[in-house]
Amino acid sequence: MRVALLSILDHAGEAEDGHRAFLTFAGKSLAARQLELALGLGCERIVCISDNLAHPLIALQHRVEGAGARFHVISAPRALGGLIHASDELVVIADGVLPLAAEAQELLDKGNAVLTLPADEALDWGFERIDLNDAWAGALVIPGRLVERLSQLPPDCDAVSALLRIALQGGVPQRELPERLLTEGRWVRLSSQSEADELEPQWLRRLLPAPDPFAPGNTLANWLAGRWGMSLLDRGVSARALVSLAFVAALAAIPLGWYVSVIAGFLTVMTGWMLGRGGVALGLVETSGAARTGHGGRLASALEWIVDLALVMLVAMGVGEQFTGWPEQLFGAIFLIASLRILAALHGPGWRALAADRLILPIFLAAAAGAGVLKEGAEVLTLLALIGSIAHLRLSAKLTQA
Repeated sequence: MRVALLSILDHAGEAEDGHRAFLTFAGKSLAARQLELALGLGCERIVCISDNLAHPLIALQHRVEGAGARFHVISAPRALGGLIHASDELVVIADGVLPLAAEAQELLDKGNAVLTLPADEALDWGFERIDLNDAWAGALVIPGRLVERLSQLPPDCDAVSALLRIALQGGVPQRELPERLLTEGRWVRLSSQSEADELEPQWLRRLLPAPDPFAPGNTLANWLAGRWGMSLLDRGVSARALVSLAFVAALAAIPLGWYVSVIAGFLTVMTGWMLGRGGVALGLVETSGAARTGHGGRLASALEWIVDLALVMLVAMGVGEQFTGWPEQLFGAIFLIASLRILAALHGPGWRALAADRLILPIFLAAAAGAGVLKEGAEVLTLLALIGSIAHLRLSAKLTQA
């Protein structure tokens, strides 16, 4: 069994910030992010060493139990011995560590290890030197049998520092993390809320994808997430909430197009798609450092289909309101979306992103509807998508023959 030990003892550098463990970064406390790392490593028991049972600690307990693991709070290092068996592995994460690096999770997942960083750079972030060249990166995995040595130390010893010394003396191998994790803000040790707030923007810029001229919708959504994402997370707005709102907007566009106007419907479905892409971007921030579940990708894929369904219905409505003409109207609308999806499936990343973009498409269709040429506009787009697909297939065939 894997057991995790989180320390909630150190106070932040600024008195009003309280404990280091409850400093917030991108809408989550450091303790919550460390908890996500521990659960991602398969820890079935979470032990917190703390001097009081504060309200945030109770919230952590609920999250642990909701994930199917067991939660314990201890106040003295020696109490850890009764919770660890010789055959267990103990994952230790130090106070104040911001665990956002997948590289660290991969090293810890391999088993017994003391993670290190180059001392010269790591000391500036408050990491502890362990030799001339290396500093402890604030995380380690130690065999359960070594934990018994805590009983030989004074009752008031620092449990985390003591376990580090025991691991080093017990021959636990050291594994070095890349120095760039410090400069990228993905594995640092925070001492105050102001330090966390200062680090957030540069970390966010590196996390979100770079602007893509072929994907104006995604580029805009990522920019909006970078601009206001932290504020939304701090207010308790989750990525799932944005995606849920996107579903509502996309579905609402259909009756809105029927009862109000197809132009309003197109603009609403565009808004829904943008909310969904913003939710995906916000999800990158929200789940960074946590175990990946894949639910976000499935929700985003489902939303793409709902958006395209709404576009099909709106194009059919805009082409004509006669029910007798709906088979033809629906066929033309379905043919448009199918052509764009075929184009997206055939081409490379750039053109695929452009064909899948649903920011420009609804705007174009709304403008065509306003000008009274929606049918002709949809047909031109369909033709262009088919020409692009055929040209790509012929070019690919020539390259293959050559």
